[in-house]
Amino acid sequence: MYYSFLVKLKATTCKSVIITGGNHDSAGTLNAPKHILDALSIKVIGKATENIEDEVFEIEVNDEKVIIGAVPYLRDGDIRRAVASESFEELTDKYKTALINHYKSSAEQCKLINSTNAPVIAIGHLFATGGSISDSEQNIYEGTLGHIGAEDFPTYFDYVT
Repeated sequence: MYYSFLVKLKATTCKSVIITGGNHDSAGTLNAPKHILDALSIKVIGKATENIEDEVFEIEVNDEKVIIGAVPYLRDGDIRRAVASESFEELTDKYKTALINHYKSSAEQCKLINSTNAPVIAIGHLFATGGSISDSEQNIYEGTLGHIGAEDFPTYFDYVT
């Protein structure tokens, strides 16, 4: 179903696709066909990468450019080292700091490649507090780990989704 959808999508006017892994996705399964999909202008980021450059893209469609910071769901083990005997509060604070730092690194990389002052969009899979929602949004109930506020995102991003 996933590959059928991507094939159908490529038959439309959609020129580029970016897929980021979520908390219920298998990063290995998403990343397995990464190089083949890349040849089709389909970018896949199943989990946090070792090099932030691999999560940032410049896309051009009809002579319009946009810079995308594509951040997958950030698992605790992907962005920080656990410390034995740390309290839940310490774990939560360190995870939140690592999460914010990852988005800062993404924004810095976006700035490095943005030679034309193109709009910059951050896409991610996380729960952020303090944003605005549309009338169609439903209430979402989530755990308490890693909540970051809308104010924690770097201001270099023009739009965060």
